[in-house]
Order: sequence, then structure tokens, then C-alpha cells
Amino acid sequence: MKQYETALIVIDMQADYIGEKSKNKFYSQTLIDKINERIATASRHGDTVIYIKNVGRRNKKIYVSEFVEGLTIVSNYIVEKDKSSIFSNPTLLEILKENKIHNIECIGIDGNCCVASSAIDASKLGYSVIFPLTYIGIKSMERFSKKREQLTKANVQIIEMQEENI
Repeated sequence: MKQYETALIVIDMQADYIGEKSKNKFYSQTLIDKINERIATASRHGDTVIYIKNVGRRNKKIYVSEFVEGLTIVSNYIVEKDKSSIFSNPTLLEILKENKIHNIECIGIDGNCCVASSAIDASKLGYSVIFPLTYIGIKSMERFSKKREQLTKANVQIIEMQEENI
């Protein structure tokens, strides 16, 4: 058994934000494929995989879109959030405690918003946090330079994109 347990947290991989049904075409199918590869590896290693869905509004009513078509689902841990950070829902902390999680890897979309906010909050809560750029969609790399500084100050470990994935 590992000394510290790890959670892979997959953030906002929903049809409204990515994939064929998305209104915005910011992210490619390649990102979905990469994230699926990472989910498969985490699952093989026995890591806890947690999926986060953003709660939005449509016609002034609460709405949660489905996961993007083709996303690999390997666990029943699905948590909804209504703010940028995944820690806006206390259920997440319960799951992390229940699974004795110490290390968190945040992936998904977007690296300037929800993924970054979640990584910073996780670090503030005492978790060791990995932010692997290969598995994070970032709309604006220009904006990300400032966000990178905030992540670094929060002791979030940024893993640069792998050469073959650039």
C-alpha cells in the first residue's frame, strides 16, 4: 500500500465546454484522448478518480451538462460545484478524507479558471498538488503566465507539457 494516496480530479469535462456539442471550439479532441489516457493510468495504479461537474444556468434555471461524449468514467465519484473551485462542495472533502488522500492531481478545463482555482485551494488546504499541463486545456496561454505565478506561489507543482504532446 502506498504511503500517501493520490486522487486524480477531472474537472469540467462536460459537453457544454468541450467536444462536438460544445458551442465553443477552444479544445481539441486530442485533449479528451490525453485525459482518457491519464484516467486509464490512474485507474491501473489504484488512484482514486473523482469527476467534477460545473453547475451552470440556462434560462435562469440550474443546469448541469453531461460529460463530453467519449470521456472514460471509472468511478462513481461525481461531485458538482457551483463556484470556480472544486472545494465549493463539502462532499469533495469527505471523499478525500474517506480515501486518505494526500496527493491531488488536477486535470481538465480550464487552466486559467476552475483547474487553477482548485489546485490553489487544494494546496492551501495542505494537499500536495500536481498541475500537469499535458492534461489541462488552457484557452489563453497569454493569461496563463500570470496564473502560473499564482500557482507557483501556492506551491502547486506545475509539470510542463511532454515534448511529444506539444
